[in-house]
Amino acid sequence: MNELIQLEVVKKLTIDYESNWLNIFKVDAKILKDRLVELPYDDFCKTNYWRTLAKKFKEWGLCQKCCTTENLLVHHKNYYHHGEEHLHLEDLEVLCFSCHSREHNKIRRLQKKNSNEVSGYTQSLIRRNELAIK
Repeated sequence: MNELIQLEVVKKLTIDYESNWLNIFKVDAKILKDRLVELPYDDFCKTNYWRTLAKKFKEWGLCQKCCTTENLLVHHKNYYHHGEEHLHLEDLEVLCFSCHSREHNKIRRLQKKNSNEVSGYTQSLIRRNELAIK
């Protein structure tokens, strides 16, 4: 998808939703982040926090790679702001199931090709991604 369109989506979602997140969950931002980061990834995906964020993000209505409107998922481009995704919507993208699978396959290929060169942090992200799509 055109990067300009993607940027506009992030801006709109940020304006519409960022200010309401802590009110929705009625918790301190640091406590929220600490609790979310401690969870195994599968449990994180089941939280009201992630489900609400993903639902709002998917309101864009189409895959940011192929523009289909079916089988949409929200994908973490990275986990640098895990637990604070609502403040860093640029770290997320809407993908259809097919594009999401391709994205994760790229990560696996990278891991196999450069297993000795991949940092510990990147390896933990790869493991989380693998758990998320099982």
